[in-house]
Amino acid sequence: MPDISRLFDRYVQQHLDVTLPGQPILAPGGQVLGYAEAVRLQGSRVTVTGWAQVDDITLSMGEHSDCVAPSIHRSDVNAALDCDPSMTLGYGASLPMMPGEIWLTARRGDATYSAPLLELSEADIMSHRKSLRPAFLRRLASASPVGALWLLTRAPRHRATLKRKLGLEARPATSTVCPTLFAEAQPTAPPAAEITIVLPVYNAFDLLPEVLQRVIDHTDLNWKMIIVEDCSSDQAVRPYLRSWLKGLPRFLSSKITLVENPENLGFIRSVNKALKLAMKHRNHVVLLNSDALVPEGWASRLLRPMLDDGQVATVTPMSNDAEIFTAPAICNRIDLTPGEADVIDKAAQRLHPQATLSGAPTGVGFCMSMNRSYLKRLPRLDTVFGRGYGEEVDWCQKARALGGAHLVTPTLFVEHRGGASFGSEAKQKLIAKNNAHISKRYPTYDAEVQEFIKIDPIAPARMVLGVALSAARQKGPMPIYLGHVMGGGAEDDLLRRIDADLKRDHAAIVLRVGGEHPWRVDLHGPWGVTQAQFSDFEDVRQVLQPVTDRKVVYSCAVGGSHPLQIPGQLKQLAAGGTAVTLVHDYFMVSPSYTLLNSDGSFSGVPNTEYPNRAHSWGPTSLAEWQAAWHPFLSACTEIEVFSESSAQIISRAYPDCAEKVSLRPHKLISPVGKVPPKDGPRVIGVLGNIGFQKGAEVLSQLSVDLAREETAGLVIIGNLDPSFPLHPSAQIHGSYDRKDIPNLTRDYGITDWLIPSIWPETFSFTTHEALATGLPVWTFDLGAQADAVRAAENGGGVIELDGDKDPASQILAAISDGSRTEAA
Repeated sequence: MPDISRLFDRYVQQHLDVTLPGQPILAPGGQVLGYAEAVRLQGSRVTVTGWAQVDDITLSMGEHSDCVAPSIHRSDVNAALDCDPSMTLGYGASLPMMPGEIWLTARRGDATYSAPLLELSEADIMSHRKSLRPAFLRRLASASPVGALWLLTRAPRHRATLKRKLGLEARPATSTVCPTLFAEAQPTAPPAAEITIVLPVYNAFDLLPEVLQRVIDHTDLNWKMIIVEDCSSDQAVRPYLRSWLKGLPRFLSSKITLVENPENLGFIRSVNKALKLAMKHRNHVVLLNSDALVPEGWASRLLRPMLDDGQVATVTPMSNDAEIFTAPAICNRIDLTPGEADVIDKAAQRLHPQATLSGAPTGVGFCMSMNRSYLKRLPRLDTVFGRGYGEEVDWCQKARALGGAHLVTPTLFVEHRGGASFGSEAKQKLIAKNNAHISKRYPTYDAEVQEFIKIDPIAPARMVLGVALSAARQKGPMPIYLGHVMGGGAEDDLLRRIDADLKRDHAAIVLRVGGEHPWRVDLHGPWGVTQAQFSDFEDVRQVLQPVTDRKVVYSCAVGGSHPLQIPGQLKQLAAGGTAVTLVHDYFMVSPSYTLLNSDGSFSGVPNTEYPNRAHSWGPTSLAEWQAAWHPFLSACTEIEVFSESSAQIISRAYPDCAEKVSLRPHKLISPVGKVPPKDGPRVIGVLGNIGFQKGAEVLSQLSVDLAREETAGLVIIGNLDPSFPLHPSAQIHGSYDRKDIPNLTRDYGITDWLIPSIWPETFSFTTHEALATGLPVWTFDLGAQADAVRAAENGGGVIELDGDKDPASQILAAISDGSRTEAA
């Protein structure tokens, strides 16, 4: 039975997130140097974030410390302090969570300023942990059936499901799936309808010619337009509008009314003035900002949902700057270069016009159609919002109270050069003030927006638009990785590769298997990460259609629900491009990706003629498995391995692909400092998260043997599979940060490291991190871990596995003897 207390520890590490108040960072004379804005207890760490005008900030508790230089852009702080916008004033520092007093030290030049920040007691920590217990027990009850399956089969897919049900996924993704994302819709002619466009204008002179010309060229419905020039401070705006209107042909100028305010009224009163005139036309209205650039055929796509359903009060398109309707990343505006918006809109038109429609808590007024029937009852925007921002949210909430719905249509993308109408600085000042009005009037609104962000019902469409933009910007082959969702060393390497990709070029794509749905797509770009889930590979293929120059990279497919299809799908995606395989495991060699037999032993590369039953996948034999993988491996330009052991295994399994194998050992994810040997009792340290193949069963027995013999203590810096019991004398630290390894080594008095893995690892980051401390390291004579220990000066010993003896007893004998045992 699993150890419930250890499961709860993992749950706490994932879900504990308590924010405590911060404090100002003061010089002795009272000068404010910055702020520790938030102190967060997250999982097993204490994180402090804020800003400071100093050279560096140090967070310390006892021997633990974290020194960081302010390196985060904080435009809000820069604006408030009226300092250079390019300065980086934000910082974030963290320490392991433990009882004690945390100090914050700021250094500016030769001067340092220290003050206590927080004192954590054991009772404080236990109280926060206890608050999570009810939710954990509910999840545990729900996860029991799949937990039993995992214990019986050890299948990766059951493990992934169990982690998800227990809330232990490292990066939970949106659960939204659109089953008919690209379903063909019958093309329809623009509806026989007319719109009245309301265009308030204040400055933004550089954009005006293009904004106006796009309305004329691209509006595919009958239209009228009311332009309200709000006494712009730019003296060129009003004369330009007069001249422009006068120069239009009569059939166009007759559609347009130019209203010139004698004084600046602000956005809301200008719009109200136009709405009053618009209602005389008996049309639906489109509120359009003077920094919104509409694409070809925009009007019919924006209006059709309203014409199909009279209960629809507003429809808003997607944009590069439209709050919750922003693409590629929600609520994360980006700037576009000329032509990019039209490329994205072409991709938007591929989407199903009905299936991708989604309800939303509000519309966004940069380009928003407004139903005439609701305008009759709500003819004005509320002037309590001053010169603008938040007024459309207020109107939308009033319309909802009358039964109106608000929709977003991902089939239309409109570029918004946000803030140009009123100045981005002015907009930021209005946000804080007017948000308070919204929260007071509509107490549930903020929660509804957060729920929309959490669920993200338009995530698949957002992905389609993001990939189209990324493909347009890409200068070389787009890296498309195939990975899983279970973390580990393969994930660390993948993220490092993506970081290098982003520095070289624009974007990278990861196709992930093993999650709640068959496919998850992660799009990495300068805006961050966009995620979406898909049920069908054909949808994934369609999403990637704009990417014509590709580099397909296999990283890891363990846990995928249809693994035999994956190599063929990868080969299909790589057609016309290049393909590379990274050997982080041996899934391409056997369904037993660790090459372990059914009894947990390793006996070399499995024989296709007489394989152990662990090397079959249901009715699929090992020979058939390798036959499915062989075409993709043959199509690869390179099979990259990270150890000599892996090179030998791949070459033996696929001799005709041996010439494609290249050896490139990893570098450490982050440096690990040396730890001086310590006098005192012997303590064996184990680094990492230990499941069965990593030696959990071995550690379970070893903990009993060490306690009985009183040979040494045992400490796991990481976690242990809860289904394997551990002697009470052994300690489990839990999750850790790599930078903490030296301090944790000293804290626990570790004298030796043990790598108990029972499979031939492909590299083993933990082995190299343990070796980097300078302390002796012990391991079995298997794979990359043995290669590394054998080559290191501080390798404690390579222990030859004797199949007739208990592995734990062999470890005990080796470390007791202290001699180096070489394999024959």
